[in-house]
Amino acid sequence: MRHGILSNRFIADHENYEVFTRLLTDLVAEYEPETALESLLVERLAMLFWRERRLATAEAEQANLIYANSSSPFGSGSRNVPIANQYLVGRYQGMLGRQIKETLRDLRDERDRRLRQIGQPVAEETNSFEDI
Repeated sequence: MRHGILSNRFIADHENYEVFTRLLTDLVAEYEPETALESLLVERLAMLFWRERRLATAEAEQANLIYANSSSPFGSGSRNVPIANQYLVGRYQGMLGRQIKETLRDLRDERDRRLRQIGQPVAEETNSFEDI
């Protein structure tokens, strides 16, 4: 079973479900999904942003814990997050960023497909997701 940012269950017991619901509601209002697939992609986007937030929170909590448990700032104790942990956080940040970018692209492609199917013009992109 996977835990944390790779888990399938995205709201932990100690996390505020109302904050996630507000995020999802805001994204639904922004993207106005009209099909089941568009709705799933918007929900996936909310989950990815939530996991990105969780990662930032965990990183800050780890740094705070290390700082609280370290020796005097004038002593020899280290107050740095171990480099292996920094690499892991960076890897997860990159992974989540790519997944967000892919989900945004998939959402745009699905919306464009739906609009073409009903004969409506597809809006030109001024900012390509490829540039993100």
